[in-house]
Amino acid sequence: MDRLRTGILAGLAAGVIMGIVSFLFYQTGIFDLNPFTVMSRLFLTEEMAVTGTGLFVGLLAHLVVTALFGVVFTFLLESRENALYWGLVYGTALYFINAGLLGPALGLFPPLWQVDFPNNIGALVTRLIFGVVLGYLVALWLQEPVQEAEEH
Repeated sequence: MDRLRTGILAGLAAGVIMGIVSFLFYQTGIFDLNPFTVMSRLFLTEEMAVTGTGLFVGLLAHLVVTALFGVVFTFLLESRENALYWGLVYGTALYFINAGLLGPALGLFPPLWQVDFPNNIGALVTRLIFGVVLGYLVALWLQEPVQEAEEH
């Protein structure tokens, strides 16, 4: 149960930070697309995705996905000892899986090789931030099983 709770909470916290950075990237022109509008297009039409309701749905979808990714990470992790390192690796993998495969496959945005450099770097940076924050929080919050002393 500890891994599930830790994964959800760490994934949510890392997702909030990633979401803030992603939205700032959109506001400053690094990202061409609003990240929450993109997420809401999984459930809503393109016209609905750009409304306040669409942004709310996109934010909720983002948080659910990041919580899920947090849980997957905690169950893949053998020990919290190298969680920060593995978080960085996990964030890199998410860049290739999400931005490289899933997003284009779902028609949310073009494949990586068709996206300009700032968008690509921004997508990588936000996933690295997610992975590092996730790894740090998992290392901080995950309780390792206590080895019981052998009975004589």
